[in-house]
Amino acid sequence: MKLKELIDGLLLGDGNLYVDKRKINPTPIYQHTDNNKEYLLYLKKCFESFGLSFSGRAEDQIYTRNKWNKISYSIKTRTNSELVSHRNRWYPSGVKIVPMDLKLYPTTILHWFIGDGTVQKTAYSTRIQIATHSFSFEENKFLCHKLNELGIQSLVKTHTRAGNYLSVRERSCLDFLDYIGQSPVSCYQYKWDKVVLSLTRSQAS
Repeated sequence: MKLKELIDGLLLGDGNLYVDKRKINPTPIYQHTDNNKEYLLYLKKCFESFGLSFSGRAEDQIYTRNKWNKISYSIKTRTNSELVSHRNRWYPSGVKIVPMDLKLYPTTILHWFIGDGTVQKTAYSTRIQIATHSFSFEENKFLCHKLNELGIQSLVKTHTRAGNYLSVRERSCLDFLDYIGQSPVSCYQYKWDKVVLSLTRSQAS
């Protein structure tokens, strides 16, 4: 796994690579918030393996934040020059976009799925759904094309309220899971299990 593969997957989801605009020459900081502490501890180890460090004492690096009566956890790195090129790719004008040099490696899609993936079960089929409403329709088409290049048959769809999302066809759901591999943390294993269970029920009906 390379740092670029990891960061690309996280930024396709809710990851945030920001700079402190109050500083003259700001260096990027990566921040991630999630409901599962286990996943953040895993990400922290991944980033540390690439030489990135985190602010505060060890026990303070993950902290809770109450929102809508739920507990969430956040981590953020110290400023690091290694993050500059990633910030420039994803935020060329200060707003997150999908970089056109993006490659969907297994690690990239895995973290994208963990962050924004779910299962869409209807009376007729099972599909993997990935929320992409924060990106433009053209960016959605680009991401869909990248999945199709891998042999993962996908479509761009639009929900009246939620906006754009990618839908992986039922016939490609197992190919999708085979490509990204197993969940690296037990707290998100349910996403994999839900896909397999839904497919099993679809085939039995």
